[in-house]
Amino acid sequence: MADDGTPGNRYPADELERQVAGCIETFLADTQKVLDAVAEPMDDTRGMGHAIASLEAVKTECAYTQASAAWRDILHSACIGRRAVHVRIDRWRLRARLGLPESGAAPETMIDLQQPLRLHLTAHELRLVIPSDDRPEEVAKRDESLVRFIARGRHWYRQITSGEMPSIQAIAAAENVTERYVARVLRGSLLAPALMQKILDGRHPPCLDGRALLDAPAIRWCDQHY
Repeated sequence: MADDGTPGNRYPADELERQVAGCIETFLADTQKVLDAVAEPMDDTRGMGHAIASLEAVKTECAYTQASAAWRDILHSACIGRRAVHVRIDRWRLRARLGLPESGAAPETMIDLQQPLRLHLTAHELRLVIPSDDRPEEVAKRDESLVRFIARGRHWYRQITSGEMPSIQAIAAAENVTERYVARVLRGSLLAPALMQKILDGRHPPCLDGRALLDAPAIRWCDQHY
């Protein structure tokens, strides 16, 4: 759900789940932070040792199974804010997952986490974007339409360079598309290998989409800034 008060927005649910999973997994990866969040005065050293072992098992489950199955039972809620995904973990359920006894001594029953992000509107959908202070922004999921666009451009490029197709005009005639469209798609084959890999990995800049390739990219790979 969204907490920005804007009705009618359709958010990418699979990307949201990915971010919720990442937020929870980042939290669980910090053993001391988890112990500080769940610990109570009644917990003894032996019990905390058992909790650490149980936490390692949860981390393994997150790494080698479907993430949602690993953390679903401790998740209380998640919502999209204007600048972050807000996640609430049920503290008592997490204690139970770690083998710690029930207790009503502490009034706080939720652990609040957040994953910074912003929403980026592309030609087709809303995308979740992961902001960072020390590196460029990246999308949160692979753009399959952009992957197909790049793959098609590479295929046509190979056809021309191998001599299988003599020209852009020949490709346009064979594919029943315009020459202008073929020229535009071929621009995708001019992207630097590092950018192509980021597109395949779903880590490319949010401004890099099909519309960005209406203009041919810089010839030198080091000059391709998106």
